[in-house]
Amino acid sequence: MPIPKRIYQTWKTHNLPRGIDIVVRKMLDNNPGYAHYLYDDAEMTEFVHKNYPGKIGDAFDMLAIGAARADLWRYLILYKHGGIYLDIDAEITGKLDELIRPDDSAIITREQVEGLFNQWILIFSKGHPLLSDVINRCVRNIRKRSSNNILHLTGDRKSTRLNSSHANISYAVF
Repeated sequence: MPIPKRIYQTWKTHNLPRGIDIVVRKMLDNNPGYAHYLYDDAEMTEFVHKNYPGKIGDAFDMLAIGAARADLWRYLILYKHGGIYLDIDAEITGKLDELIRPDDSAIITREQVEGLFNQWILIFSKGHPLLSDVINRCVRNIRKRSSNNILHLTGDRKSTRLNSSHANISYAVF
């Protein structure tokens, strides 16, 4: 399944600071064929409750730290719709069409730290199995209250463990 030309971002409100607004506009100018969706905190919560009622929505509500809520939301929105999640302050100067090939189903990027993968950009097709596994592990750990460390609960340490253990799932690393 191809990766949809949708970019998802989140910020506490729709009123972006001037510097961030400039970064977002520049990225959109470089990628005119992409739809852009900015979710504020309330819209993020509404999306999760509408699309993932029950155990997943309850786990989302258990997260008190905004960054952890954004982590889980980015997996959920990409699983539901597919597309690109990009941190609001991340600056992309190139064209996404030059990065994403028509047959790609997922693209993840390496951190500078060996064995870790970035969370500031995630690119997935709708319903990708890697996201399903990440979501299930996050929800299980949130419900068990297995850690107070966001990196281990919902962040890059959670998805990195899955990436390295799912060699049979199609994704590209750059």
